[in-house]
Amino acid sequence: MSRFRTRMPGPAFAPARPAHPAAEAPRQFRSLAATELYCPRCRQATPVREPVVLLGESFSGLVAVRLAARQPVGLAGLVLVASFLRYPPARAFLFSTLARDLLFRVTPPAALLRMLLLGMDAPDALVEAARAAIRRVDAEVLARRLRAVLAADVRANLAGTRMPVLYLGGFHDRLVGRWAAEQVKVVRPDSEVLVLDAPHLVLQRRAEEAAAALTAFAGRCAAPAAGRREA
Repeated sequence: MSRFRTRMPGPAFAPARPAHPAAEAPRQFRSLAATELYCPRCRQATPVREPVVLLGESFSGLVAVRLAARQPVGLAGLVLVASFLRYPPARAFLFSTLARDLLFRVTPPAALLRMLLLGMDAPDALVEAARAAIRRVDAEVLARRLRAVLAADVRANLAGTRMPVLYLGGFHDRLVGRWAAEQVKVVRPDSEVLVLDAPHLVLQRRAEEAAAALTAFAGRCAAPAAGRREA
């Protein structure tokens, strides 16, 4: 993710670094609701004086949709990266049976991470970074997050949004297929869709292309927002 962040210009893309004790709390969040409650605190701790584009990747995409549905002041656009609005019920049932604490007590092997998240040609350093990130989160938290995501449905939330929407997906995503982009288009036919030659972790594997696409999208969002402020 660091390679992607360094390629994003402007303060609107700077990662929020809240100066309060809850800064490390996301590692412990067990549900979408808990994460959703935390996000406004980050926003308040990092005031932005220009239009903001909200980005939600994978799990956090559902949280981003729910926050965007509140139409917060200053939110000019919404980006969903390798996320979805509702996981297909048949697949959700299969994965939910596997979402037990015991499964997450063992760090996934490199081969599995490459197959599901990073791509078979992922560099060793990136694979190890992913394994380290997983180890930092409690097994119970990971299991509950997965169950929460599989049970979520934010289609109605997205339908209530008005800001521009960009869906950024990976052509080789084994967790979230192209059906996810179709979900977004059904709910918001005016949304933009861009599919890159990437696995599930699009931002990590295609940092330059993703940054270019998001910079262009943000520019399109900022102009109307600036016009509304002047009016």
